[in-house]
Amino acid sequence: MHSNNDASADIMHRERVQIAKNIGIDIEELRMQDHFDVARSCRNIDSLYKKKDLRLLRFYEYLEKKFNNKDVLIHFGGAGLHKKFLERIKLLKIFHFADDPDSTNQISKRVANYYDIQAISNPTCIPNYLNFGCKNVFFWPLGAQFYRDDNLNFESNILPFTKRNPELLFIGDRFGIPKYRGVEKLKKALKLLKVRKELSFLYKKKGFFQEIESKELKVNGYGNGWDNGFCSTIKAIELYKNYMFGINIHNSSGPINFRLYDLAAFGVCQFCDCKNTLDFVFKDGKEIIGYSSADELVDLYYFYFKHKSLAEKIANNARKRYLKEYTSMNLWKKLNKYVKNFTGINLIPK
Repeated sequence: MHSNNDASADIMHRERVQIAKNIGIDIEELRMQDHFDVARSCRNIDSLYKKKDLRLLRFYEYLEKKFNNKDVLIHFGGAGLHKKFLERIKLLKIFHFADDPDSTNQISKRVANYYDIQAISNPTCIPNYLNFGCKNVFFWPLGAQFYRDDNLNFESNILPFTKRNPELLFIGDRFGIPKYRGVEKLKKALKLLKVRKELSFLYKKKGFFQEIESKELKVNGYGNGWDNGFCSTIKAIELYKNYMFGINIHNSSGPINFRLYDLAAFGVCQFCDCKNTLDFVFKDGKEIIGYSSADELVDLYYFYFKHKSLAEKIANNARKRYLKEYTSMNLWKKLNKYVKNFTGINLIPK
């Protein structure tokens, strides 16, 4: 069960479910947004439950019927279920959360303890869950969004490193999240007042991109806020297959986004922030290149631009690590191992 509502995430979930089925897991996908607006309601779920909101209660009744003949609930995204409802559900409950950016205290702290297992994708946040009193917390990597683990054509169609575009690629929102609460409301108010005001300084990502561009480092950006505009799943796949270098930047503490794994999966040499914690996922300097400032990023890019054989080695190491540990099949096996050790339940039949 998941609460994502964008097209690329839907595709990813469908394909992950299919891979689970391929290895013998008896699984059914449920998209919560088809039944209830989780994204809009999760922060006031206590109020809705207390007021006995009709749509919420009907949604929970529907879920109870769906769960009747199930043994395990894997809740990907971990939002939208009230703790009182969770107490009524007697199947094994697995809570997944990515903790980006500040949602640990706002969402997961309130409900994580009402699940039996907490499968957390941001390794730096695991101590938070232990402090919440959670007993069965483990690192379940997020994995890639665009790389297709079950598509053999990917292996033959990925360009050799030396034939790729050596410019710097970024796929994602140019703005990211605001540094402070209320910025989005301020933007809407200014728009209603027909006041044109540049607020890029209030957004972590856009301010950073402007800084590196001021240092004459070109970024080929695709997505919201970039001149290239919207980037479809098909376009993203083609870009990742054709670039030498990619930049990754997080909204907050990480490493915790799909881009982290996609760049590695496609064999792109990745420059990534969250330098001090990268080793939780990829080895800094061997499988990924960490940076702590715009100046450091610029220097590192030009160094590896001049020493492409070193960049190729790092990219290849990252891809090998991804294929060994972070494919969808490996993530299912990792979850199965933890569940089996904890409960004796084998998600993957022998």
